[in-house]
Amino acid sequence: MQPVGAQRVAEPYVCLHRACPAGLLTIDGRGVIADANEEAARLLNGEVSQLVGRPFVDFVDELHVEVWRLHARRASSSDRADYVELRLLNLTGRALDAALQSRSATEDGERVVYMAISDISDRRRAEEHLMRTAEKFETLFNCAGDAIFIYDMTGAILEVNEVACRWLG
Repeated sequence: MQPVGAQRVAEPYVCLHRACPAGLLTIDGRGVIADANEEAARLLNGEVSQLVGRPFVDFVDELHVEVWRLHARRASSSDRADYVELRLLNLTGRALDAALQSRSATEDGERVVYMAISDISDRRRAEEHLMRTAEKFETLFNCAGDAIFIYDMTGAILEVNEVACRWLG
């Protein structure tokens, strides 16, 4: 039986769990989802009842299963949090780039992993766009027929292209 004061202490945490802007999951020792909040259900495009009882690996893109397994081993065998980025598949099969922050604990005598899931799809798209833009700049910079010099605010030369090197001798 839980002490009366413990219930008052637990109530704010239950509200926090439900309202948290990150998806929260509890994964049992077999890798099965034991609990989930509404945000986790939203991220995986379903209802909490559709997540609970399913192996979490069911939601991991097949190319990232080994990354997930390594993360799960690290998280469950340590008292330290572990972080990984991988691709998940929601209940409809749509890909979701996700960051997982996991930490293990003992709950009712069983080792469990508490996991926070964040959607990083927008960040990944921005990173990919930035890389493509940098590649285009580098190609233009190196293939230009003119000498190109890049200076800092003090006038120091930071970078020159091949034509500038030939021009300077």
